[in-house]
Parts: sequence; C-alpha cells; structure tokens
Amino acid sequence: MSSLWVLTTIGILVISFLTGFLFFYANSPLDKERKKQHMDEGLSMLINVVLFIWLGKIVLNLPTFLQDPLAILAYPSDAASLYFAILFGSITAIIKIARGKHTVDVYLFSFVTICITASFTYEFIQIVWNQSSFSWEYLGLLVLLLLAIVLLQGKLSNELLGAMVLLIWSIGQLGLAFYLPFTTIFGYMLSPWFLIMMVVVSSGLILFYLKERNV
Repeated sequence: MSSLWVLTTIGILVISFLTGFLFFYANSPLDKERKKQHMDEGLSMLINVVLFIWLGKIVLNLPTFLQDPLAILAYPSDAASLYFAILFGSITAIIKIARGKHTVDVYLFSFVTICITASFTYEFIQIVWNQSSFSWEYLGLLVLLLLAIVLLQGKLSNELLGAMVLLIWSIGQLGLAFYLPFTTIFGYMLSPWFLIMMVVVSSGLILFYLKERNV
C-alpha cells in the first residue's frame, strides 16, 4: 500500500467530515452556544469511533497482532472494526446520556447530520476523482436525506428527525444491497445483517419518541 494512497484517503475523509461540521453549523437553527455544544460532542464521538476502529483492529486480530503488530496496524481496517467502533461508541454515548451529561439529540441528530453530509461529500469526491460507478445510487439517497434534514428541521424534534433519517438511510442502504454488488460507507462494505439491525434500532427509537410525546 503506497503512502500516497493512505494520505489521499485520510485527506478525503478530513474534507468530508469538515464539510459535515460546516453544514451542521450553517443549517442548524440552534443558538451559537448550543451549536458549539453539539459540534463539540459530535467531534468527541467521531474521535471515539476512530479510536475504537483502531482498537477493534487489534482486538479482533489479537493473535496476529501479538506476533506481528505491523501486519495489523499498517493495513486498512475492515467492516468488523467499524461495527466494533459503532457498538462501543454508542455505549459510550449511552453512558454519558444516562449520567445526565447530555441529552439524546446532542448525539443522535448532530452526529447523524454530520455523517450524512460527510458521506455525501465522500461519495461525490469518489465519483469526480475516482469515477466510481457504484456511488450514484447512494449519492441520490444521501441527497434525499439532506433535503429531509433541511425541510423538516424545526418542524420535528431533533431526536425524532435524527431517528427518522437513520431509519430511511438504513432502509435505503438495505435496498441498495440487493440491487448493487455491495454497499459502502466511507469505503467500508456493509453487511445486510448490520443494516437490518440499524432498521430495528432506528424504528425502536422512533416508536419510543412517539410514545414519550403521546403522538
């Protein structure tokens, strides 16, 4: 693997998430202080996910890592490491929420918005730069989700809108999984079982919020 490829990949990811944060800041109707809080926690969760991806690479390949650490650290992580990171990143967020440090919307809506925007930017770059033919369908799904965020923000609670966007993304990706040879997010190939789990989780969140508000 060339160092140029690694630097290019990192650069694309940095640009993608920077765009995500800028979109959230420009589009959010929250006051300046709340925007800063949401962005700080979004950045904190993103850093946690990255760290958990690296930890996942080690834990899930521990025998190989103990024998030859560079064989694991020098190569890109796979989807299993991403699942590991999402699981433990979510657990970390749930613990903070349970302790009353933050509300659900600080994590769910802000992080979903940032990730959807970053994913759109990432896929757009893949089309323009790498001429990826598998990105067009997913790019269309992301455009619809961004429009939903812009049009529905302020009309629905942040928690409910975040869960709805996550549900539509999961269903859309699951549909693409049966249409395309594979589906990805930030270069990670996603398995149908993971997308089904995301549908279940996001549906459960929506039902919970509707019940809480007696809708």
